[in-house]
Amino acid sequence: MSDGLRERKRAAILGALVADAASMGFHWLYDQARIKELAPVEPEFRQPKRCDFDGFSGYFAHGMRQAGELSHYGEQARLMLQSLSSNKGDYSQQHYQSLFQQFFGYGGGYVGYIDHATRETLNRMESAGVAMRESPEGVFFGSADDQLPAISKLPALVARFAGDPRLVTTTESAVKVTNNLDTSVAYGLVAARALETAILTASPALAAEAGLRAASESIVSDLKPAFESNECSSKEFSAQLGLSCELKFGIPSVFHQLGKVESFSSAVRENIWIGGDSCGRAILLGGILGACFGLGGDLGIPESWAARLSEKVKLDVWIDRALGTPMLND
Repeated sequence: MSDGLRERKRAAILGALVADAASMGFHWLYDQARIKELAPVEPEFRQPKRCDFDGFSGYFAHGMRQAGELSHYGEQARLMLQSLSSNKGDYSQQHYQSLFQQFFGYGGGYVGYIDHATRETLNRMESAGVAMRESPEGVFFGSADDQLPAISKLPALVARFAGDPRLVTTTESAVKVTNNLDTSVAYGLVAARALETAILTASPALAAEAGLRAASESIVSDLKPAFESNECSSKEFSAQLGLSCELKFGIPSVFHQLGKVESFSSAVRENIWIGGDSCGRAILLGGILGACFGLGGDLGIPESWAARLSEKVKLDVWIDRALGTPMLND
C-alpha cells in the first residue's frame, strides 16, 4: 500500500469522526435561521444546550454528551473501527454485533440517545436468547429501518477494503447488522462506492458520481436531483428535499454539497447550518472530504478540530491497527 493511499484511508476514518463530533451541538435543530443566529461563523464543536432548541423546531438529544464526544452515529463508526482493529483488519459480523450489543445494550458503556434502528436491533438481539459472539454468520437482527444509522459504520470498513472485491459483501453485512432492509443495503452500497472512490481518486466530484452509478433502479431517482439542482445552495436544496433522518434525504444532500465543496471545514460548517440530521450526513461527508483533502493545510481536516476529538490518541492507534494488514490485492 502506498503512503499516499494509506494516508487517504486514515483521513477518511478520521474525517468522518471529526465531522460527526463537530456537528453534535446543533444536531436535530431544524431551524436554519436559528443555527445561523447562534453561530454565524463557527458552529462546530458547540456544547449541546437545551436552550438553543427551546421554542424552535427540533429535538434535543445530546444533553448527556460533551463537546468533542461522538454522537450515537459516530459511536457506531467507532465500534466498527474498534472491531477491525481487534481483528487485525479482518471484518467479523459476529465480533461487530457483539461489540454493538455490549456497548449500546442494557448495562453497556454508552450513555446518550439511542435511535430507533439501534433500539429495535438490541431488542431483537435480546429476544434471540443467544450471545452475539455465538450467532451464525449471515443471521441478522437488524431493524427494518431506512434511516442514516445504516451507513454510519462504513468509513473504517470502506477504508480497509477500498479496491478490494470483498467491499460489497462486507458492506451488505455491516448495514444489515442494524438496518436489515433492502433499501438500506442499496443506499449502503452507494455510500461505500462514494467513499471508496474518494479514497482512490481524492476527488469529491468523482466520489459523488461513483455513488450515483452504484445506485440500484429502486433508488436512483432519489439521487439524481442532487446532480440537477446546481442553481440553488445546499441549504435550499436540502430544506426542499427534507432534513430528517431518512437515507433518501441524507445521501442526496451530501452529494449536492460535494458539488459545491471548497474545503473540509467550510463543508462541515455548511452541513451544520443546513440543520436537521447533520450528524447523520456528517459521517459520509466527513469521510469523503477527509480522504480527498487529508489532514491539515488550507483544505484538509483542521488539526485543531482533530485535537478536540475525544480519545483521539486511542482512535489513532485503532486506525493504524485496522489498516495494518495488507489486502490481498496490495
